Amino acid sequence: MDLALTCLWLFFGALAAGNLPLLFAISESQLALAAALSAGLLIGAACSVVVPEGFESFHSAVEEAGSGLPKGTTGAALLLGFLAMLLLDHYSGGHSHSHKPHHTHTSSSDEDAEDPLAARPAGEERHLRQSLLQTQAQGRMDRGTRTLIGLLIHSLADGLAVGAAVHGGSAEISAAVALAMIMHKAPAALGLTTFLIAARWPRRRVIRGLLTFAASSPVAAVVTAAVLGLVPFLSNPMGAALCVIFSGGTFLYAACVHVLPEAKEAGPGGKLSGGQILTMVAGSLLPLCIPFYIGHGHQH
Repeated sequence: MDLALTCLWLFFGALAAGNLPLLFAISESQLALAAALSAGLLIGAACSVVVPEGFESFHSAVEEAGSGLPKGTTGAALLLGFLAMLLLDHYSGGHSHSHKPHHTHTSSSDEDAEDPLAARPAGEERHLRQSLLQTQAQGRMDRGTRTLIGLLIHSLADGLAVGAAVHGGSAEISAAVALAMIMHKAPAALGLTTFLIAARWPRRRVIRGLLTFAASSPVAAVVTAAVLGLVPFLSNPMGAALCVIFSGGTFLYAACVHVLPEAKEAGPGGKLSGGQILTMVAGSLLPLCIPFYIGHGHQH
């Protein structure tokens, strides 16, 4: 599976998932299971496919070259991928990945006591109430915009990981990366669309936001692969293997820092349910099946 096909799967997978809330009602329990599955797939892809393949490719390249980089280079590449995502997350504002709409419940007596429009002339009350509704609507629109921007930043980082993995990996790695990232982006697209609908965004604007989100990772993946291809060292087998290991670090960060906490938050009492744990375990084992269906890029 080449980069173009991987990007097409990413785009249409996110687009299809994001359209579901526009067509059907999606329950919180279904979103929680989807988040658990994506966490398991990311962890499984990183631990059982991407990182081992990267290490094996690197050592094969070292043997062929007759000399290699300093000891610990592969570990440094893995750590660098994790830290790169950490720094990107921090300096981009560290947006929240909880996309469930927040509701504030107040009793009618509390509302009456706090109503700033009480005991005012009818004309003035009508004008102020209209202004208040406009302010609340603008606030919902602004929250939707901030959520979309935050998810776009994270989606661009996902694209960086995909570009780095596909640039230096085999067909097996490309398939594992595509599967893991599609399942990672699907709950995010579902949550984004649900949040924007709850924020009273017009349908056309929701669709435009979803299209932008769906396209962000593929665009970032293509740009990343193109940039890596321009660096001579990263284009040879040894450098390409380090790119794959680097992407493994980014996958581990996304799974452990973003997706897993979100899955726990969606569970009962802030803990993973039994169904979520089983789904996550199944998701983590699924990448192990990929070698049985896809030929390896090199002889083992």
